[in-house]
Amino acid sequence: MAVGFAVATLLFLTNAFQTGAGKTAFLLIGPLLGACVVAAILISELLIATPTGSLRSARLKQRRIRDYVSRTQTLLLTALTIGFLLLMVGTTAAFLNIAPRIPSDEVRGDWGPTPPEFVFLCPSGLPEDADFWGITNIPWILSVAAVGLGLSLFALRRIATRPPYDSDPTLQDADERQRESSAGAVVQACGVLLTSSSAACAYFMSNAFSFTCQSSHTLILGNVMQVFSYMSTAALIYFLITLARACSPRVVAQ
Repeated sequence: MAVGFAVATLLFLTNAFQTGAGKTAFLLIGPLLGACVVAAILISELLIATPTGSLRSARLKQRRIRDYVSRTQTLLLTALTIGFLLLMVGTTAAFLNIAPRIPSDEVRGDWGPTPPEFVFLCPSGLPEDADFWGITNIPWILSVAAVGLGLSLFALRRIATRPPYDSDPTLQDADERQRESSAGAVVQACGVLLTSSSAACAYFMSNAFSFTCQSSHTLILGNVMQVFSYMSTAALIYFLITLARACSPRVVAQ
């Protein structure tokens, strides 16, 4: 978790004060935090030494991912993933259809040599530039989210299938607790990844709808996105707290 925070902070400090890069850095902080936490858990699982002694078949059992991730957690993460994708696609499509878009070449003289990325012809008849966080950021956000979710699945599979300790019942119990703890941390990191992405996107889309070709329609969309950003932020805080608890060292009673 500390590595994830370090990478996220470095990204923000490196890009936040560059022109046009601050929003991109803000959008990627949460997904990178979640992905880095998952990567750290995966590396720790891969570094666990394989037991050298023979395994007694009577002690073996087939472990599956669902043994460590409950059905409720699976449904929750699935719903968050679908909701995040719908948010990205739906709000972008709605924004691009606010009003007819004016090609950049037609407004180059009025807006200088580098006109805004989005200029709309509002119902008032006046052109208006849009405060939009940029379609060019979508591939980056989706890529980081896809990598993080892919690492999560791989980490959960590693947690469930790595060879168990068979020589000592005490080691077996500690091994099982470690699997449960690691799987819980991966699930919470996925929650951080998805809720932080949704909160940031909803926040910027709220500004985009509220200050572009203002009408009752855009104001409603802006208010809805603002409420959604608050809800996503509350969910993000919950996942961060539970992630911190899952990653905290635990003392095993002797």
